[in-house]
Amino acid sequence: MGVGLLPGLLMRRSAPVRRRVNGQELLLCVGLVLTLLVAYVLLQIITVVATLTLNMPAPHTVAAAVTALLVLAGAGPARWVTAVVVRRTTTARRGRPV
Repeated sequence: MGVGLLPGLLMRRSAPVRRRVNGQELLLCVGLVLTLLVAYVLLQIITVVATLTLNMPAPHTVAAAVTALLVLAGAGPARWVTAVVVRRTTTARRGRPV
């Protein structure tokens, strides 16, 4: 775990101003996290049932692998939606119509 945190600790932010997160962006992030958690729990249930009926080994590994594939598949659309929300809220803050 320490090796995984090391690059994050060594990197510095050089931006002079840090953007504040607004409500829409926070709601989007919480929604994405909750969606992934619900998908993981549902996949756990499905793989446990499949393990009991089909005698599959390592049900948690299958659920984790499928969840990782879902994250990879959803990264592009999530990035696009986040960019749209940030653009919309940034223009709304400057006084321009949305």
